[in-house]
Amino acid sequence: MGGPAVRALILCAFAVAAASGASIGSPGSRDTVRVGARGSVPARPEVASPVGPPAVAVLPFTGEDIDPDKLAEATRHFQSQLASTDSFRLIPERQVEALVRDSLSRDSAACDNNDCSLRIGKMLGVQSVFTGIVSQEVETWRLEVSRTDVQSGKTTFDHLIEMYGSFDDLAGRGCYRMARMASGRESTEDNYTVLDGGGGGHVWPWVTGGIVLAAGGAAAAVLLLTHDGSNSTSPATTPDRLIVKW
Repeated sequence: MGGPAVRALILCAFAVAAASGASIGSPGSRDTVRVGARGSVPARPEVASPVGPPAVAVLPFTGEDIDPDKLAEATRHFQSQLASTDSFRLIPERQVEALVRDSLSRDSAACDNNDCSLRIGKMLGVQSVFTGIVSQEVETWRLEVSRTDVQSGKTTFDHLIEMYGSFDDLAGRGCYRMARMASGRESTEDNYTVLDGGGGGHVWPWVTGGIVLAAGGAAAAVLLLTHDGSNSTSPATTPDRLIVKW
């Protein structure tokens, strides 16, 4: 075969191959094959952001001259009541306590400042942290709870409950009310609430004042009646004496 014939056969072969490739890649073909660019990496699917309540951590409560067992009990009660509102996703108590112990220096007994709480919050990966301070004065217990945003460091909630009664009143009713307010389930006009626990034997000032006034009024009435009655008696008769001791 001559040169022209060979070239003709080669051109014919290329034409057939081109036609076959076009039919495979044509949109109407059932055997359509899509080939990606060489070396390209498929795009990663977008991961949806987590939905649900924000993640928070309740740090161990602190308090000057307060029994550590009482501080731990108040912390547990508040965390339990806060979890029952279903408003937050709480980090387990043991995980928080373990991280706090590992992060404290030798000279520190508790995470009682803003820098420490924010550092713990970032290590836990939470949105915000709750901190609490317990104090006592005679028969009055106080609990102040704050919520701080970990990223901005801003305080988003701060409330003080003053409980007239026992510590059990504070850990029970006090922590319940505090959790309701911290979760937004209960609205407040200001950041201060006074509660009467009823378990501490506290006597309200107005009750004491009322008793004193009533007693004083009764004594005055008796003295007045005695004085009026003395005018009708004879001079020789000695009136009875009323002695009131306080």
